[in-house]
Amino acid sequence: MRNMKILLIGLVVLAATTGLAQTDGYYDVYIAELTGDLVVPESGSTAYGDATLVVPWDEGVFSLLVNYIGLDSPPTGITILAGAAGEPGTVLLTLPVGEEVVEGQYVFWSVEDLTPEVEAALETEELAIQIQSELLPNGAIRGNFAFDRVPTETSSWSQVKGLF
Repeated sequence: MRNMKILLIGLVVLAATTGLAQTDGYYDVYIAELTGDLVVPESGSTAYGDATLVVPWDEGVFSLLVNYIGLDSPPTGITILAGAAGEPGTVLLTLPVGEEVVEGQYVFWSVEDLTPEVEAALETEELAIQIQSELLPNGAIRGNFAFDRVPTETSSWSQVKGLF
């Protein structure tokens, strides 16, 4: 959990310093915890991870940071799904597996276009992320994104730091 908080802060700072403008000083931030019991049907995987999706207001893009570990076989892909928790969902995006940073632990970071389908799924809290592996091609771990707003203007950083 501590790693997720550090990654969240890092992603917000990275987004703020790489040209993703902040229209009103806010990004919309969505977090997903990834586990095997959230895959539909459950995968039985003991792997776990987290994903942070950051949408700067009025920019038409989103940043995605994914960190996962413990798959029983090599990962084969990351999919973004439109589907509520407990529903299989429809694939909206297919992404690469990311980089193996230490044995068995992968990190993926990307900036993607905010399509109308992704935006609609975020608004209805039905956007999910799923990691596939060689042994579990229909999904090893999954999580649905939950909304959290993080202010990015300087005057409010002390309030954000207080959360951690």
